[in-house]
Amino acid sequence: MILMHIYKDYCSHCHITGVPLINNSTKVYKNGDIVHSMYCRKCNLKRSKKYRETEHGRARIRRAVYASIARYPERQAARLKLNYAIKSGRMKRGNCQVCGKAKAHAHHTDYSKPYDVQWYCRQCHSDMHRSNPVLH
Repeated sequence: MILMHIYKDYCSHCHITGVPLINNSTKVYKNGDIVHSMYCRKCNLKRSKKYRETEHGRARIRRAVYASIARYPERQAARLKLNYAIKSGRMKRGNCQVCGKAKAHAHHTDYSKPYDVQWYCRQCHSDMHRSNPVLH
């Protein structure tokens, strides 16, 4: 029996072509064919959001968060200290250091110094990590 891997060249949901596709699920048929469902970014984000809203998706996220906390306790301790300082008013959330947006995330360069953070909006924070994957 010869197994056939079939990769679709269009989005499995909206059927758009000519855009980058993400291989998201694989189905094996009785005749041996293996079909890879491909989704455009927009449809993949919708599918991911819908999955995260299910009980199974929330449980999976919870497990990942607890695993991260167990693996990096110093990071969690720094986040907790910083969040407590912000909530108690001892520290104020800053604006993004790149674009100036008010809704900013804290970025720790050294977790042993929980109050020494740089402030980045969600987009700039993602861009910064993408451009320098060594940063955690």
